[in-house]
Amino acid sequence: MLTDDFTAYAAKVNINLKEPVSADSIQKKLTTFLSLIASECSDNGAYLIGHIKCVVESEKGFYASSITAPTDTPSVRGEMGDGSESLEVIINVLLYGLDKLTVKQITKAAVPVSLSFVDAEIKIWDLESEENQPIHFG
Repeated sequence: MLTDDFTAYAAKVNINLKEPVSADSIQKKLTTFLSLIASECSDNGAYLIGHIKCVVESEKGFYASSITAPTDTPSVRGEMGDGSESLEVIINVLLYGLDKLTVKQITKAAVPVSLSFVDAEIKIWDLESEENQPIHFG
């Protein structure tokens, strides 16, 4: 049931890596990313997380991950080999209790904290914006 305090937000993150990275490090960063968004949303007033989902693709495979509560460990499925040199991340947040601007700010703030690699270039696109200019990190 959708109510006035339902929020949906989607973004895309591109990460160009200077050095190839392991699948294990990508999976760890992915679960940290989703956990951080879930806990920050909860701490800021979200009372129900429908889902926070993420798909990470590289030339070595993909991971799909999701979380529905800030105290949960994100589930991860898919396969990815070692040696990824670039990543595309699609994030989708559906929850109740926060406005879209707050969810957007929380999500974008979590990217450089959770998804950074040494000397990586990170760009974030708001998938709902008509201007759709990337924000650059790194």
